[in-house]
Amino acid sequence: MTLYYILFGIVGAIVFSVLSYTVFFRVYQITVSGEIQRYSKEEITKCSGLEMGRSLFGIDQREISAKVSTVMPYVESIQVKLHFPTEVELIVKEAQPVSAVQVGTGYIYISDQGKVLESGLSEYLPSVPLLVGLTPSSSEVGTYPFSQFTEQMQILRELNMAIQSSELRNVTVISLADRLNLRLLVEERLLVELGTENNLEWKLRFVRQALEENMDRTMTGVFDVSLIEEDNRGYYYDAKDLRTLILEETQQAVTEGGQMPGMSIQVDPETGVVVVGPHKSADTSSSSSPEDSSSSEASKDDADISGSESEESGSVLE
Repeated sequence: MTLYYILFGIVGAIVFSVLSYTVFFRVYQITVSGEIQRYSKEEITKCSGLEMGRSLFGIDQREISAKVSTVMPYVESIQVKLHFPTEVELIVKEAQPVSAVQVGTGYIYISDQGKVLESGLSEYLPSVPLLVGLTPSSSEVGTYPFSQFTEQMQILRELNMAIQSSELRNVTVISLADRLNLRLLVEERLLVELGTENNLEWKLRFVRQALEENMDRTMTGVFDVSLIEEDNRGYYYDAKDLRTLILEETQQAVTEGGQMPGMSIQVDPETGVVVVGPHKSADTSSSSSPEDSSSSEASKDDADISGSESEESGSVLE
């Protein structure tokens, strides 16, 4: 009797399996969800290869995901969910161009995952920053030509998130050539040296505050915030041809011998007020010549920073 029940169970399971593949659990509804702008739901459904009446058990989710994300480069990922008994849901995450990269005489767009979204562009949108310092292994659409730069791509993602959260605008160039000194070109007039990827949001908020409250629109130069964690200061130096400077990764000072008149920008830890004053390098003596003094004053005049004088050096801006 026990054997009879066992055989009956086995036959029942076989029959149920056959019916599941041939009669039950077939696709009668396909839905596409997610924030989609570049492709229509009909285009995505057609590209997936899903057809009405197909068995849910015969759907290869990985195959569909790979096919759609390859054919449609702006699809970063697609998740296939089976809702028994008759529905398939395609959850689409659309990619956004976070950087442009020069390849030969043209440009490519890449996503935050390093996927090539477009290739062979003669120019790129001003809202998309140019990425320098990394060489792609390919420019083919749909590929990931920066897979060998795992750490740098992670830094790029963190940097882009920090740029968004800090609300820093008009970043036109991002350099990852030196991991210990990440660099940005902002508004085509300020070369920002960030140092390492530590506390990126804090550093960028400091830069944004300095731009909004302390720096005249005519100021063009290098703004070093790499040591802000140690002394709450950022150091500014007048400089020209900043795009050339960052693209060629030139670390050389603009004036001879690297001695550039400049100023420091500091946040008072107690009041939160920004303090602006002359930058004093480590090799500068306590006594200065009249020429040095006049040079420092000229630098402050060029910076066109207004405010009431503090008792020591610099200006406190309310």
